[in-house]
Amino acid sequence: MNLEIEINYNITKGQLFSMAMLIQKALVKSLASLITGDTGLAQSVIDDDEKIKAFEIKVNESSLSTLLFDQTPSRMIGSVLSLQKLNHLLESIGNHVVNIAVSTRNFCSVKVNDEYNELTCMAEYCLMVYTEAINLFFEMNTHLPDKQGLLIKKILNLKTMLLHKTVEKMFFGIIYFQDALEVVNICKSIESISELSRQIDYLTRSFFKINKISLPRAQSSAIRELK
Repeated sequence: MNLEIEINYNITKGQLFSMAMLIQKALVKSLASLITGDTGLAQSVIDDDEKIKAFEIKVNESSLSTLLFDQTPSRMIGSVLSLQKLNHLLESIGNHVVNIAVSTRNFCSVKVNDEYNELTCMAEYCLMVYTEAINLFFEMNTHLPDKQGLLIKKILNLKTMLLHKTVEKMFFGIIYFQDALEVVNICKSIESISELSRQIDYLTRSFFKINKISLPRAQSSAIRELK
């Protein structure tokens, strides 16, 4: 394989890894702001989104550059396309992370307390689903147990319970319509992050059964620290 092609491909993988870690940190902060009602923390997630957008552009450019090499092997083309797909999924997840932060910032008259403990559980499960998907992709270990389906089912059940409770509170005038709307938006974003993470799981298990690719040891070690 042409050395320049391989170097360019590894650069793309490294950029995606950095992007995934930034999103993971943003997700932690966004969900923490939701649970604690810390609007300053939510605003920091919104402000830092430009860093994630910058990596998205870098990945697009470097992956396209690899595909444009005349001697890029067909196996490498498939691998680069999978990185582009991951880039698209991470971009969408990052957008939903920001949406949670925006809704949290606007969700000022209601605190997430015992009456809204469903949100706390949904946030915890959502972070688990995302982290497991990223672990799976970057470690390329398709033998990791598949727990995401069960976690997503729990998220959907909690979402149903919470939305019924929210509609009831709004009907009796306990919360404002705008606050109820922000609860709906937060639930939708948590669900979407989980479903997109599930797609990363599918991408890894389907593609890398045929083309197994390993990351540099330093990146694999960093991933294991998230567990």
